[in-house]
Amino acid sequence: MPEEVRKDLEKWEEKTKSFMTKIRNTEKKAVKGLRNDAKALAQEGKAIVAKIDKKMEKAEEKAKDALKKLRERTVKGHEDLSKSWFEATGDHLGEPIE
Repeated sequence: MPEEVRKDLEKWEEKTKSFMTKIRNTEKKAVKGLRNDAKALAQEGKAIVAKIDKKMEKAEEKAKDALKKLRERTVKGHEDLSKSWFEATGDHLGEPIE
């Protein structure tokens, strides 16, 4: 069960890292045009957290620990994305994941 979520998370992390590199290397005026991409990545991260939370309800203790670590990685990645977006644009990307 955690393996499937881990693969989703790894794909999302790669897309997020690539996007953050892209916004750092783009002129400030042009970065705002990437807002839809940023919001889509943020929503995807939130969806992964929701998926993890749902699976945690049904999981055994050992699986819960693995899912909890994946959740923490997702939240950290979302925070990094939001921070990079704010630094590049001065705009907030949305609500943080709790």
